[in-house]
Amino acid sequence: MSVRHLIALAVAALVALPVAAGAQSLTEMEITRVDGPDATTGDVVITVKAPAELAGEDIPADAFQVTEDAVPLGVDVERLPSDELQVVLVVDTSGSMEGAAIEAARSAARTFLTGLPSATRIGIIGFGDAPIVLAPLGSSRTEADAALDGLVADGSTTLFDAILVAAAEFGAEPDARRAVVVLSDGADTSSAASLEDVRERLATLEVSLDAIALSEATNDTTVLAGLTDAADTGRVVPVERPEDLAAVYDALATALVNQYELTVRPRGVGPTELGVVLEHRGVVGRGSTRIDVPDLPPVTVNEGSTPTGIAAPELTVPARDAPPSGRIVDGRAVYVGAAAFFVAFAVAAYSMLSAAPTESARLTRPQGRDLRRRLGHATGVATALADQLLGDSERTNQLADRLERAGWRMRPGEFLAGALTTGLVTMLLTATFAGFTVGAVVGVLAVGGWYLHLNRSVARRQAAFVDQQAQLLQLLAGGLRVGRSLPQALESVARELPAPSAPELRRVVTEVRLGRDLHEALGAMADRLESDDFRWVVQAIGIHRDVGGDLAEVLDNVRRTVNERERLRSMVGSLSAEGRMTAWLLMAMPPLLATYLHLASPGYLDPLVEHPIGMVLLLLAVVLTGVGLLWIRRLIRFSY
Repeated sequence: MSVRHLIALAVAALVALPVAAGAQSLTEMEITRVDGPDATTGDVVITVKAPAELAGEDIPADAFQVTEDAVPLGVDVERLPSDELQVVLVVDTSGSMEGAAIEAARSAARTFLTGLPSATRIGIIGFGDAPIVLAPLGSSRTEADAALDGLVADGSTTLFDAILVAAAEFGAEPDARRAVVVLSDGADTSSAASLEDVRERLATLEVSLDAIALSEATNDTTVLAGLTDAADTGRVVPVERPEDLAAVYDALATALVNQYELTVRPRGVGPTELGVVLEHRGVVGRGSTRIDVPDLPPVTVNEGSTPTGIAAPELTVPARDAPPSGRIVDGRAVYVGAAAFFVAFAVAAYSMLSAAPTESARLTRPQGRDLRRRLGHATGVATALADQLLGDSERTNQLADRLERAGWRMRPGEFLAGALTTGLVTMLLTATFAGFTVGAVVGVLAVGGWYLHLNRSVARRQAAFVDQQAQLLQLLAGGLRVGRSLPQALESVARELPAPSAPELRRVVTEVRLGRDLHEALGAMADRLESDDFRWVVQAIGIHRDVGGDLAEVLDNVRRTVNERERLRSMVGSLSAEGRMTAWLLMAMPPLLATYLHLASPGYLDPLVEHPIGMVLLLLAVVLTGVGLLWIRRLIRFSY
């Protein structure tokens, strides 16, 4: 695979990034109520509905995290009991609901009742020409189920009167959680009460109101939105088809039951953004609200008591109205985004690296040819810019030497273009998942990965040549004994050995044919391979050229010396294997242990990155670990 192919694939991956980013999703967690701050303690109580994916789950307290202007707060978590929940179903039974709509409403209401706990108090009201209480609040499930059979579509729409009747069903219990769920397919047509009357009544009653708008051409959702806005909490849920009502009612039942109270104590004064994040079993929900925190006197804590709140791990949550610096995504969104990215990458790889098509295929596939032309043009532009960036400097020459020693057939500009493009792709992809800071770090590491891979290629090529060196000398000596000249023997050996010996020897033969001195060409080969042993061979050949003698015997002696050195090198490698393993284990243990602690106990390591002393200790640990690695490498390094 050439460098132009690599860069073209990276450019194609850049095109695929928006697809991967667009595949992400984040569950919005609804904040239904905010009470406080308390005049004495300053506590704020936030009531949230957990995402529907966690229906029936007993969510632990440490799954909730609350921040104040992106600063973590301590939080007490309490699940709201279902025995305090009171729900009144208000169903439109006007003539426009006749047929499939009323049947679907009846079935969906039964689904709704099934999703509520047995301790929940339930009431049912139908409204046509007038509101009718089919099942008073507190009716049994059997009575409520029988009341649903009494839903008959006929007459006009008295929506406002029905909501006032529903509000009258609730008692004065101070701890009750009151909810009204309304289904309507049209605007109010014959109520005695007005919209303002209903809004005033809802404003005096602590109640949530969710309105399901069964969409028709004449449906006025603006009126329903005015009703939900007047309640403590609520929303309008549009439904296009009657058969979708069951799913909507089931989701509303889940949301009513799966609610939690989060008690926090803000530290600041004035307008404050409170963010809530829930992360449990791969599901991530986020919500935020703004409050105004008054300047309260300090809270006195008696000796032996514990203030409200528990330590929470640091988590930055961007404000809803500000562009986030990073994104929190669930596992499914990451998988979908990564899949889209790699599919696009594979398509680009296929288009660039597949075999050349036949003439008929070229005539029927102009778009593929055009794509390759465009990617090739983009690759050329990137390489030209990289060449201009490098210029003609000493560092450029050093990079060219490293590329030559690694056997990579590319220019320094092509290498830099590939490294920077890979870093940019990696940075954008990672920033999409984990934020710009993490993306920038990973992008720099990706660029460094190219240089690391280059150095490893050089080292592997040198090691491969060392393994082939004894065989090279043996074949070379044999060729000289059968009467071949040294260039002929070198050409014969090049046909027998694999890389890297073969291409290097072919290069020597070619240079000699073009007029370069044989000794100089062999010396350049030794420099490219950085082999002291082969430099001895070159010196031996040079001495033989000056004084004469049996070159084959000289090469045999050098081969025996090289074999002894290689045997000694292998023995040293075996004896130092334990030391090398110790160095790698010592380097790997701190990050692996930190990762385990972070996963097993989130927030445990936060002092290391939040407190100045912790940051100093962390930096000191990194420095000492690096010193220890260098020390061990020095101890196990063998020179001779």
